[in-house]
Amino acid sequence: MKRLFITLEVRDGEYEHTHRILHSTNANDIWFAAQRYASKYWGKCDERCKGDLGWSFFNELIVKVENVVELTEEQYQTMYDFFN
Repeated sequence: MKRLFITLEVRDGEYEHTHRILHSTNANDIWFAAQRYASKYWGKCDERCKGDLGWSFFNELIVKVENVVELTEEQYQTMYDFFN
């Protein structure tokens, strides 16, 4: 099991937000796992939603993976405990 810290850039109309997520996955490729997470961020989406700017939902919301880092179990648990 891989433990990830994913940073997403979310554009909602004229507003921009940064979302940071702790995520666990069995995927071998952490970038793939982060992209898959982004593609399901605001509901079901497939490759038709993918554009140059990121994943588009409702032609209004765009979610883009900015960064993904694999954490150790200890780092993950520390961050999880802090945020929960």
